[in-house]
Amino acid sequence: MIMYLVKELKIFERNKVTEEIKIFGIAIYFQTSSFRRTAKILSELHKVSYNAVRRWIKKIEEIFSRRH
Repeated sequence: MIMYLVKELKIFERNKVTEEIKIFGIAIYFQTSSFRRTAKILSELHKVSYNAVRRWIKKIEEIFSRRH
């Protein structure tokens, strides 16, 4: 369901990191509330910076705030 929404809404423009990892990162962020912790956890799967995680969260917040 979430993957479908991400693809349909075309939330992420670049795909250096797969959408699956980005979605996993967003879920981790909502659990930890920390960009750095999220990036550290994700780096076990794929090298990700905390700034990348911050951009993903900002993008999600922008998309869903416009939908309300």
